[in-house]
Amino acid sequence: MSLLKVSKKYLHTIVYLIVGGLFPLLIGGIIYYLYAPDVYFVKIIDNCLSNGYHIYVDLNQNTIVRLIRYYLLDILWSFSFANVVFIIYIEHIHVLKIGCLVPIVLGGFIEVLQFNGIITGTADIYDLVVEIIGSLGAGLIFSCVRRTMYERN
Repeated sequence: MSLLKVSKKYLHTIVYLIVGGLFPLLIGGIIYYLYAPDVYFVKIIDNCLSNGYHIYVDLNQNTIVRLIRYYLLDILWSFSFANVVFIIYIEHIHVLKIGCLVPIVLGGFIEVLQFNGIITGTADIYDLVVEIIGSLGAGLIFSCVRRTMYERN
């Protein structure tokens, strides 16, 4: 295999990591910052900025913002986490199973911890459902991208 082909493969991997792993986290972090001033890491950022820049919306009155605030962020987290796991295990034969299951199991574990009051948060079966959607969506996209990467290389 030539050095150019190896370089293209790694370049594709880095681009996929940025687009599939980091970009969803960045979008989720911005949404969290704007719409969730009560979240712990948002309070830390506010202390660093010495001022908060938030959009205050009554979540009981606005269903779209409530869905974004509580469910889209879980989809983005799960999607991003699954993609990072895919990149770590890209050469493994069971990469899709590993990449889809790890975020689902971790999300389920976090929900159990929330249900038992060990960590703060609200245990919600819908959180687990959207984490499954995010992981499986990432798996579908990754399988298409990986096939394309290996066909071209």
